[in-house]
Amino acid sequence: MKGDTQVIAGVTIFFLGVLLGSYVDGQAPSLSVADFMPALVTLFAAYTGVRYAFDLQNKEKNQEDIRKNLLALNSAVVSLSQMHNQLSSYKRQIIDTHRERADRSITMRPTVLESQNHLRIDSTSLSYILDSTKAQALPIAMNAESSFFRTIATINERSRIMLDEVHPCLNGAGVREGTAMRLQEVEEILTHGVFVKCGRITDSTIEMVEDSLPALKNAADELAAATKELYPDQSPRSFEAVDPTESGNATNPN
Repeated sequence: MKGDTQVIAGVTIFFLGVLLGSYVDGQAPSLSVADFMPALVTLFAAYTGVRYAFDLQNKEKNQEDIRKNLLALNSAVVSLSQMHNQLSSYKRQIIDTHRERADRSITMRPTVLESQNHLRIDSTSLSYILDSTKAQALPIAMNAESSFFRTIATINERSRIMLDEVHPCLNGAGVREGTAMRLQEVEEILTHGVFVKCGRITDSTIEMVEDSLPALKNAADELAAATKELYPDQSPRSFEAVDPTESGNATNPN
């Protein structure tokens, strides 16, 4: 400790000074405890003061670090919760209403999701997690975030295909929204290539949404558990999934 080192150095210099002074006077050092007592009392008082000041400063720094780390954790959990809620809303509104239909690749509405860059997690502020035995929580969270943004990109790419390629073909053939059609008829109108592309990206969209939802919740739980391990006296924020019937962030460009 810096304060201890300074005091020890002071004590050493003091004794060396006394001994050298005795030799300079041409006398062999003959010193008793009483000779050192006033200086020792002074040095002890100085040491106590330095140690108290250092401990106080260190305690304040630790408390500030805890505060910053809890704020970083809370921010990350809120972001993960909002990511989860947005995909949960999309799943309820767009996927679940068409899941069992054979023509879901055509009937699932194109849905443009807005940019969510403000939800990105600050991994640097979460680096304290690496000091816990649950250091894997940080890469788990970053992977869940990456999965979310890939899912958003896939949803929007599907919407682009629907709006730019599928709907113009159907409208050009006089097909009105809600018209019952056999898949073979749809494929003939769209051409085989567009029909297959639409089917594949629809299946990928559903799979990615359903994989991302538990991953986002797990990431938030892992971060909170790692933080609780480091600060057992604190109460890290927990994951909050809103009722999907109360959230709706999708934009349907019809």
